[in-house]
Amino acid sequence: MRDAFHLKIDHLTIGFHGRQVLEVPRFELARSQKVLLTGESGCGKSIFLRALLGVLPESAVWSGVFRLQQDGGEAKTLAYPGYRRQSFLRRRMSVVFQDAVNSLHPYRPVGRQCRGYATPQERRKWEEFRLNPDDLAEHMPGECSGGECQRLSLLFPYFDAQRDLLVMDEPLTDIDWISRKNIEACLKHLLGQPERTVILVTHQPGWLPRGMAHHAVVDGVLRPADWPGRRTVERGAAGHGNGAAPDADVLMRIRVPEPYSFAGNGAFSLRPFELELRCGESLGLIGESGCGKSTLLRIAAGLFPGACYPSRFEVGFRFDPGSLRPLMAERRQQRYRRLQLVQQNTTGTLIADETVGGNLRWIRRLKGLDRGVFEAAVGRWGQKLRLFSRSDELADRKLSELSVGMLRRYVLLRAFLLLDIYGEGKTRPKLLLLDEISRGLDAANVECLIRALREFQHDHNVGILAVSHDIDFIRECCDGFRMMFRGLLLPEHFVAEDLLNVENNSRVRELRNPYYHDFLARREESRNRSGVAGFGCLYGHHFVCRNRDHRECQHASLIERRKVGTCC
Repeated sequence: MRDAFHLKIDHLTIGFHGRQVLEVPRFELARSQKVLLTGESGCGKSIFLRALLGVLPESAVWSGVFRLQQDGGEAKTLAYPGYRRQSFLRRRMSVVFQDAVNSLHPYRPVGRQCRGYATPQERRKWEEFRLNPDDLAEHMPGECSGGECQRLSLLFPYFDAQRDLLVMDEPLTDIDWISRKNIEACLKHLLGQPERTVILVTHQPGWLPRGMAHHAVVDGVLRPADWPGRRTVERGAAGHGNGAAPDADVLMRIRVPEPYSFAGNGAFSLRPFELELRCGESLGLIGESGCGKSTLLRIAAGLFPGACYPSRFEVGFRFDPGSLRPLMAERRQQRYRRLQLVQQNTTGTLIADETVGGNLRWIRRLKGLDRGVFEAAVGRWGQKLRLFSRSDELADRKLSELSVGMLRRYVLLRAFLLLDIYGEGKTRPKLLLLDEISRGLDAANVECLIRALREFQHDHNVGILAVSHDIDFIRECCDGFRMMFRGLLLPEHFVAEDLLNVENNSRVRELRNPYYHDFLARREESRNRSGVAGFGCLYGHHFVCRNRDHRECQHASLIERRKVGTCC
């Protein structure tokens, strides 16, 4: 058993470039304690964790007293420079970062970073996190999906039990709902270990056990708070079917005519499909991590080698009122005036040491715009996305100093500004490709994000293709829904026979998982309101239902009550 410890922090203030961002009057942490930190995106939670870990620059910590006591020694009273040099930090802390993709070494196979799959017990732990070491061990982090990287990072505490102080920053970020229940159970197991000290940051505390010490950041101050309890948010249903579009209305058509396998990844292949998106339409894609959603967005953005177009991928885009033209036939600069991709790994698309002001000036020069016109657009959409009230507020902040939530909203703002939304270009059809854009945002910022996307779409004739694990976000932001499963884009009105195209057909039973059940049921409810679908058994609409002959079957009762549900 590790030595007990007691850490007390008094009068901590943190700031950047003369601006205070966080104040911590008092914070205490002792062995075996479980602490929950909450607060809206960008309020300073992750900055406090970085100070606790001793990785903030000394210039950022303006004041603060750290008192650290361990068994067998006297209490030490330290300023921040002395505290960050303590071996206590290196020996006892294990960290699960919010941005898991960039927290893993980019040039080392993940199996060498997260050791422990030689014994049956170790392999079972990988499987509990829905990971297959035979498929992933030799992959680089960049070859794994965001959800796979997040689950890999959650394995570290299990295989390094000597580090008994666990810091987790949004550990369920990028986790799909297929994997989420398993991983919640694993995290609850960690939280139940008496020898573990845990500090956990999350926007969704409802799944956590009661009894955690709760601290919240409000108005730039971290203070103890009352436990918020378990809450559910009722959100209105939205969305309609993604029906066939007349050719004149098609904004983009994507076709993968043959199965496509990726070098070094024999466990996954993209199955043949065709997808159309209408001008001004918003379409959501859901599916478990690693099923091919982000790959589809990269195909649409033209990010694969040029030789893949059109031999492997046929992508047409409406650059003019006439007809669709091959995406790659247009010059790159022209393509990206009409099409922007906001990637899941936002930090990998920016220069960390660049300031917000410097990045905005680069965009204005690239677009060749009058300063007044550009500043008006920056101010309007920056306010809509709750980034700033004036465009110069964040001008001196480095991009690396923004929280993950603020950075995600800033990258979306940058995509808005790079599209052709000025002058005559305002009415030309455009496309936004969004990969987990709501990841890491609290509920208030998600609502603002949805409102901003709707307004931007309406004002500038923008189509949206959005990938998300958040069914509520997809439901409220998108007109239609599609589902990917094991590399296959399922038809909108799919039946059991469509699933025969899925490799390893034994996994089709996963479609009965509550995640897919919830998605399909909500879609059926939306379609019913528009008179598109009938009532009755949910699985009977999409699969060959094997319960119809059973005495307990509720199919007839569901139809009579004009409900959508399951018949058993």
